[in-house]
Formats: sequence, C-alpha cells, structure tokens
Amino acid sequence: MGRDLDSADQAILNALSEDARMPLATLAKEVNLSRNALRNRLERLERDNVISKYTIMRGDGKPQREKTIALIMIVRRDRMRGADVTTALKKIPEVRACYVMSGKLDLVAHVEVDRNERLNDICAEIWDMPGVIDTRTNIVLSTVVDRK
Repeated sequence: MGRDLDSADQAILNALSEDARMPLATLAKEVNLSRNALRNRLERLERDNVISKYTIMRGDGKPQREKTIALIMIVRRDRMRGADVTTALKKIPEVRACYVMSGKLDLVAHVEVDRNERLNDICAEIWDMPGVIDTRTNIVLSTVVDRK
C-alpha cells in the first residue's frame, strides 16, 4: 500500500471490521458517504490490497495488533456553549464515546486507534479545535472489567 488512509477510509475499515457483510447502503450511511463515493473508495481499497479476498489487511498485511485505547480529557473555554467541540468529535471515526463530565473536566473522549501515530493526530486535532483550552491524554494499559 503506497498511501496513508484518510479518516473516511478508516471509518469504512472500522465499520467493515465490525460487520463485513454490511449492505452498501447501510455502510454508506454509517460513514456519511454517497453510495457511489463509497463504491469508488472500496474499489480503490481493493486495488491497493487493503481489502483482499474479503479480508481486511492493515499496514503491511501482518496480523493486526490490539487497538490502543485512550481517554482524552478535554477542558473547554465555555462549558455551557461548547457544542462545536462535541460536533467536531462526532466526526472523528476513532472516537467511540464522548462523555460530558461534572467537576474540573468538561468532556472525556474514549478513542480507539490502530496506530499510535493516529492517536497523536487526533490529539493535535482536538487541541486545535476552537474552544478547547486544555487536554490530557491517558492510554489504557489493561482492562480488568469489560461488561459491554
């Protein structure tokens, strides 16, 4: 694979990783693309051997390592009128959940990434959002209870 995947490609791969048999119409709606745009991206991912034989190959095709989970604590300038930050967070496919908090923090974003470089990009993106005055990122080392 000769190029980096953008956020739309990542969203497609994440959705297909959850349900590889998802109908195209459903997938297009989930990743916020038209059917034609989705079809073009899927064809390109197949040409680039990212998707091969209905198997998703990430990076160099080696078995995918465990995802990195991080919690990003966010402090906004205006706690009561900070919808622009939550709207922007909803557009980042790796943000699995976002919690509005009481106390000193405003938001906590639960992020899952395949590469730590992507986590770095997301942290920079959040820091650059208008209204964000501070962030603190913690990486999950292990999970002792997971009742999903």
